[in-house]
Amino acid sequence: MKCAYCAEEINDDAIKCRFCNEAIRGNKNAFYDYKKGDYTNFSKILVYLLGCIIALVILKYLI
Repeated sequence: MKCAYCAEEINDDAIKCRFCNEAIRGNKNAFYDYKKGDYTNFSKILVYLLGCIIALVILKYLI
């Protein structure tokens, strides 16, 4: 897997990144898993941002 902070390749069992010393274990949502091919946090953030934009557009027309 790759570190979410420095994007260096690290072991799947790593607790800390050996390049930037950021904690990996316990923060499984912070990295892109190239084996699965999906962003774990990116999709959640995208849905949240789209929801906020839609809510703002609706509020603009109601006020």
